[in-house]
Amino acid sequence: MASLICTLQHHQDDVNWCAFSAKLLATCSGDKTLRVYNARDFSELPFSPLTGHGYSVHCCCFSACGHFLASCSTDATVVVWSMLSGDIEAVLEHPGRSPVRICALSPDSAHLLSGASDGTLALWDFPSKQLRRTGGVSDTTMVAACFSPCGQMFATGSTYGDLRLWDLSMNQLHAEKNAHDLGVSGCHFAPAILSGETGPGPVVSWCSSAWRPVDRTAT
Repeated sequence: MASLICTLQHHQDDVNWCAFSAKLLATCSGDKTLRVYNARDFSELPFSPLTGHGYSVHCCCFSACGHFLASCSTDATVVVWSMLSGDIEAVLEHPGRSPVRICALSPDSAHLLSGASDGTLALWDFPSKQLRRTGGVSDTTMVAACFSPCGQMFATGSTYGDLRLWDLSMNQLHAEKNAHDLGVSGCHFAPAILSGETGPGPVVSWCSSAWRPVDRTAT
């Protein structure tokens, strides 16, 4: 049976996302800030809140080692923060300056993906913070993204309800049209590649405002 452990009420607007590392919990909000807590006792870290975005912060994610936190905002940037000091390590401007709605780091922290309101995607080399490739689809907003466990492909979801599978060269490997009629609001890969009668393939689950989780295996 689940029970409430703690309630955190420090943000002054909607909480848009939360993310855990091995030791930390990060939250981001429409109040333009991120807050970082100790995941053991939920005490707020001394350098929290993190301020640097000009508009609402939509998503945040930790690097594999937990030493860095990436966040994206309506201000069209992805900001990389040090979790040792709270300082800004880098500010990555999304191509076209469109509001960035989603960001994701690969499991090995080699790549950072950002998706924007105009449907564009940007793939960054995370260690060097250099832009590697751009792509996307037109006339939609990217609102969900995740990397496969191997880090060699990623999935994206849009407000149109489409789920797409991509490789690191921005080639579309699979497109699931109208996966949800109210848009895809989140997606996540299974932790391991599964095999079935049709052969090995990545299993992706996603959800929408319709509260209907769906599983698909792309082969």
